[in-house]
Amino acid sequence: MATLLRTVARAKHLLAVSRHTRKIVQPSCLISTSKKNKEEISATVENVSSKEEELRQLEEHFANQDPNSPKNYVSYGWSTYDQEYDQFSHNMVLFTGITLMVIMVFFLSYCPDHKLRNWSMREAHLELARREKLGLPLIDRNVVDPSKVILPSEEELVGVKIRL
Repeated sequence: MATLLRTVARAKHLLAVSRHTRKIVQPSCLISTSKKNKEEISATVENVSSKEEELRQLEEHFANQDPNSPKNYVSYGWSTYDQEYDQFSHNMVLFTGITLMVIMVFFLSYCPDHKLRNWSMREAHLELARREKLGLPLIDRNVVDPSKVILPSEEELVGVKIRL
């Protein structure tokens, strides 16, 4: 909150300083020194008639405002020439995409213990209860029976660095 107030105070100060430091510049008048060409612009009759024809075609084109007209159809991007396929593809992709997203959200929200966190905790509590009941130490020093472990002989370990 203090940072916000400090920032607002600094911004007000900066605005006040920027208002006072502006220099007023006298507007200047731009004067052209080139010679004036007073000849009239001439247009050919062909240009005017072609423009009128183009204007007439545009008016005819935009006069039809029926949204169901094939001329006024705006494609969804799946097919530019087949309207039925375009609409079907658009609806199918939207339906499939939204359905898959909803299913994935529900699956990830309500899926079982996929990393087995709860199972491992339950198993550890059961093992601790079993060891307490039998009077064994909670953590056994020899997880594997030492008589079943086969170690290399001293001759095989000559020259091998052993890290502890």
